[in-house]
Amino acid sequence: MTQVIKSSITENKIFHSHELTNEEYHSDEAIGSSGLKSFKECPAIYYDSYLSNNRESCDESRAMRIGSFAHIKLLEPDRFKKEYAISPEFAIVNKGKKNEALKPMNGNHGDWTTFKDECTQTGKSPILFSDYAQISAMAEVIRKDPLASRMLMNGVEEMSFFAKDPETGLMMKSRPDYLVKLPDYGVCLIDYKTTAISMTTSKQSNHAFGLGRQIQAAHHKTVA
Repeated sequence: MTQVIKSSITENKIFHSHELTNEEYHSDEAIGSSGLKSFKECPAIYYDSYLSNNRESCDESRAMRIGSFAHIKLLEPDRFKKEYAISPEFAIVNKGKKNEALKPMNGNHGDWTTFKDECTQTGKSPILFSDYAQISAMAEVIRKDPLASRMLMNGVEEMSFFAKDPETGLMMKSRPDYLVKLPDYGVCLIDYKTTAISMTTSKQSNHAFGLGRQIQAAHHKTVA
């Protein structure tokens, strides 16, 4: 049986962040850049991930959580304060074990479980102090960079764009992290990406290409 891709949005439209939440954006079946990259890899994977009635949500890895935390901390600091609770600076666990002497407290630690339960009662999401320290340092480095700081001032975050593809009639969607107009560059669509690879390494461009960043950039420009 053929599955038809249906979007709740049927015409070209723009939403501000307060009009369409991140969750509402991702739940809409219009085609985003992640879907395009998945389809390029394998149509069956795309179907299983986006259209199948039996699809399941995957647990986030620590790298994915750090990326999400870093994004909100840098671009939506007021939302971060409202939605997240930072854990106390718990004692180091696994101390003395080979290669784990400096490993921060993990999710199996009793104090962390207690802290998460407390957060459930307050309606906030828990974040480890060590993770918070890391994303804060990342945000501080970006704010100190002359060009990067200009790109994140006097703009608008989390706008959602929907556009109908003229050839197929399918709805496309795009949600760049930040939109700003710069005198030297014109209107810029900014996406904040985290990576474990140093920006100074020659491997960075190959890494970005392997992740399909060029597809995402082209999709943003086309839809927005």
